[in-house]
Amino acid sequence: VWMVSADRLEWQQGDTLAWEGRAWFGHDHGRLWLRSEGEREQGHGTEASIEALWGKPVNAWWDVLAGVRHDIANDGRGHDGQDWLALGVQGLAPYKFEVQATAYLGSGGRSMLEAEVEYELLLTNRLILQPRAEMRLYGRDDVARGIGAGLSETSAGLRMRYEIRREFAPYVGYEWSSKHGRTADFMRAAGEPTHDQGWVAGLRFWF
Repeated sequence: VWMVSADRLEWQQGDTLAWEGRAWFGHDHGRLWLRSEGEREQGHGTEASIEALWGKPVNAWWDVLAGVRHDIANDGRGHDGQDWLALGVQGLAPYKFEVQATAYLGSGGRSMLEAEVEYELLLTNRLILQPRAEMRLYGRDDVARGIGAGLSETSAGLRMRYEIRREFAPYVGYEWSSKHGRTADFMRAAGEPTHDQGWVAGLRFWF
């Protein structure tokens, strides 16, 4: 049994193409998960991640996942990609909140934690409002990449989609993002903004 889905394939205000998708292959006792997330911004290159994880269900609602992640940085600053070991959980929390949290361990003692939560509010059988929030934390400074220890980045958004079919749904929305702590200090020192917001439009599909 298998499935491929794109939770987000969207244009963001400011000429940015962003995506978040996943695929899995397996059965109820274990699945191979492939996940990818990233964005390509006009004039600033591409930042993306690719993950390969083995997922084991612990009950009807939650999976534990373990595997590897590779980060791609093609931003013109000479940054190399990074590799991580990954351990996380994903599932459906009480009141039907979709939760995903993953801890990563990289070379040189680097560590990172990413967490994401979504909720789907059915306005009609086909019109759905989806709030979404995400945060990222790092265990230590990485000056070369402009990353500071602690809470580094948060983002939140609202997306309204219309399911033409269950497998195909265009949407529009609004997204906010902020840098925090030492990461925000590095951004200000480089003359870059620490907050961003704007409209988004895209497609959500699966097969």
